[in-house]
Amino acid sequence: LLSILLWQFSAFAFMLQVSAVFLCTLLAHTAATREVLAAVLKSHLLSVAACVVLLFGNELLVHHMLVTECVSIYLVLLARKRPLASRALFWVDGALAVGAFVVLRFVQSSWATADEHISEIMLAKVQQLLPERFKAEERPPTFNARLYAAVSVFDFMDRTTIESALPTKLYHFAVFGCVVMLVAFGVQVLFADWCRTRAKAKADDVVAPASGRKAAPSSDKRSGGGGGGASEGKLRQRKRASADATPDEQPAVAVPEAPVSSEAATFCAEAFGYGVFLVQLVLLIALGLFISRLKVLSAPFLCVLAAVA
Repeated sequence: LLSILLWQFSAFAFMLQVSAVFLCTLLAHTAATREVLAAVLKSHLLSVAACVVLLFGNELLVHHMLVTECVSIYLVLLARKRPLASRALFWVDGALAVGAFVVLRFVQSSWATADEHISEIMLAKVQQLLPERFKAEERPPTFNARLYAAVSVFDFMDRTTIESALPTKLYHFAVFGCVVMLVAFGVQVLFADWCRTRAKAKADDVVAPASGRKAAPSSDKRSGGGGGGASEGKLRQRKRASADATPDEQPAVAVPEAPVSSEAATFCAEAFGYGVFLVQLVLLIALGLFISRLKVLSAPFLCVLAAVA
């Protein structure tokens, strides 16, 4: 709340954070992570709503891309509370969210003009990065784009900024920490179903030989008169049918699924956080390369990775 209230560019950082959580949620492919994503979306929307009230109806916040992104993703979560059966179709919800985002932005374009300069700046950046593909003569930069481009802090990140951290070995340790987090995310989140399937298969192999064994005769004794003979006759019929049946026809022993321990759930939650951390770092680095002023956002993440190493 305070970050959005005090710094106008923080909404873009939170927009990348929501994107990172959404991508990791799609990759995790579980209902629990979708609940976490819904809680994150609600917190962002409530914070933006409070800031709009405190800033006396700031139109830029009302029509910000962060709000559109949160609403589009939340609509997808409301339409499908659980992921699809196949993990290979994880991208379907992502495509639906992107489509909803495009539709909402198109609908807003008729009256939401407070943030037009953002798209103009990004288009001018792309034209500057790929001049052969986008010729300036065909679509020259707008006044807003030229105004922001005249300030050095909105230029691309210079090479000296990247080279200044090389003597400190920050990048070297950060890469090692990135590998550690990536392996944890892969084992605990991406391949968690495969690991559980292997464990269940081993448990079935252990219990399978016991399924063909005959049950030991019951030693229960009944007291009473007339009803005892009928009960003993039914018991003899069951024993005879069980003895005549082949081992394949014997009833299989039901193996209850082992509940997930609290320790395993903690490891999975930590690995999910590692994935969000790494995806958010990649997005912040890309944003810092485009706008030099925002290069400071990725520096704390690199320091944390170096500390992990």
